[in-house]
Amino acid sequence: MSAIRCDVAVVGGGLVGLGVALALGARGDLSVAVLEAEDRLAFHQSGHNSGVIHSGLYYKPGSLKAALCVEGARELFRLCEEEGIAHARCGKLVVATREDELPRLEELERRGRANGLAGVRRLAAGEIREVEPQATGIAALFVPETGIVDYPGVARAYARRIEAGGGTVLTGARVAGVRRNGTGLVVET
Repeated sequence: MSAIRCDVAVVGGGLVGLGVALALGARGDLSVAVLEAEDRLAFHQSGHNSGVIHSGLYYKPGSLKAALCVEGARELFRLCEEEGIAHARCGKLVVATREDELPRLEELERRGRANGLAGVRRLAAGEIREVEPQATGIAALFVPETGIVDYPGVARAYARRIEAGGGTVLTGARVAGVRRNGTGLVVET
């Protein structure tokens, strides 16, 4: 492989590595290269998860985790629309099947509203099957801001954006070593 000069080399072409590279490249003052050992991006965990876009329902209101999850879901839906990535804003049901689960359902409803989730609503037993015919329970919470996405498609979109910004994304580039070279480093693949 020929030499590539860059300010930052990111090792790993999963969503975290690509997201870091995209953010660093967007600064405009750094050249970025992503080095992925496998022959395609999102080969491991990023490409083998359930594909859920989490809404932020479960997180403590006012917490950084809640704020970032809610903002991240909105940004991810926007990215999917802009890039034509397969996704669906299908919502989810949190179903109570016993009376002792109702207080937790109420707490989740409160958290969802406090975290700014639009459309969170309580469903009575008879309404549950209107949303999901296979579900049964005594009450449920419908959370429309939850979705599903093709995360390998997200990885490919990140890579396109990195390259459009002047960065480099390499697959089949397993890092074999790192050594000092004057004031910099040489990453050997």
